[in-house]
Amino acid sequence: MKTLFRFLKRAGLGRVPGLLQLYNFLYSIFIRFSRIDPIVHLDGQKILVSKEDLSTSRRLLVYGEHVQETAEFLKNIVKEGMIVADIGANIGYYTLLSAKRVGTKGRVYAFEPDPRCVEILQKNILLNAYSNISIVQNAVSHTTGKTIPVYLDKHHFSLTSLAKENVTTTEEKIEITTISLDDFFEKQIGNSRLDFVKMNIQGAEGYVIEGAKKLFQKNNLTLITEFWPEGLEKCGTDPQKLLLMLKELGYTWRPVGHNEEKKKSYSIGEIISLGNKFIHQKKKSLHLVVSRV
Repeated sequence: MKTLFRFLKRAGLGRVPGLLQLYNFLYSIFIRFSRIDPIVHLDGQKILVSKEDLSTSRRLLVYGEHVQETAEFLKNIVKEGMIVADIGANIGYYTLLSAKRVGTKGRVYAFEPDPRCVEILQKNILLNAYSNISIVQNAVSHTTGKTIPVYLDKHHFSLTSLAKENVTTTEEKIEITTISLDDFFEKQIGNSRLDFVKMNIQGAEGYVIEGAKKLFQKNNLTLITEFWPEGLEKCGTDPQKLLLMLKELGYTWRPVGHNEEKKKSYSIGEIISLGNKFIHQKKKSLHLVVSRV
């Protein structure tokens, strides 16, 4: 059955109208009646997944990967001793990849508001006996201490969003307290050092950057982030202003893992057009590497 799902992925049939629903139905039947082990072995680590999750868990369980280009970039850039922030940590795939590489001299801060994901993330930390990961169950934003609604997707744990419109099948709305990265690192940790940030939070990325300006100014950090213009707008963020803010902070951007896009620099208008192209034509979000000019 796994072979069938991998064939469907390679053929791109999940993007054909109507076939995606069939694909999801077949997967739910496969998972319900199979005895497949919910623990995936990747990168020399054990990763517990959820059989209820049709996004990250399914990709790890069936395909043995999750956004491969992002994972490969992270593996190459995260080094021993680094301080990493995983914003939108989900069940911990990128958190674990980072923790393995920073070692005992580094630390990974995993920010995740969804209680379903936090429960699995905690188990994954124990499964791999990591002591260099801290879970922060807050919504990272531009302010600290504000209680806001967060919408959970019933079948896709990775679609948790501040905007209900960014969620396909709403299971519930929860109330979560916000925190800004500047406040977290300066006031709670007492250390403003930050080396690498991975961010995928369904349209709230602009708020995070706004609340992390001091960190971006003080550090020569690298950020890898989802860039979904429509999702940003639904969360109340202007994609153009987000890119302008990064530019004013002294940072530039490039697409991840797409050789044809690496050949030239992109203007703000071009990168927004590319982000729209990815979501509408390729049915996936564009990911950007953001670093110092």
